Amino acid sequence: MSDEYKVRSEIMALWSGKGKTVARIKALQLRCFLALKSYWGFKRHSKLMLEHKRKQFKITRTREIF
Repeated sequence: MSDEYKVRSEIMALWSGKGKTVARIKALQLRCFLALKSYWGFKRHSKLMLEHKRKQFKITRTREIF
């Protein structure tokens, strides 16, 4: 009977370790996705800011010239 309980406890320990590993991988995937999403947002924001800066520079430059 003790051998059976020993096998069961080993299997349960293996499963809990596997669950923790899977949880770590899922958490890592989530952090990577959120970082990529943040990067895309920053990249889009930077692009819009540069475009706005270019437009303003063009307007002020034409006003200075004429």
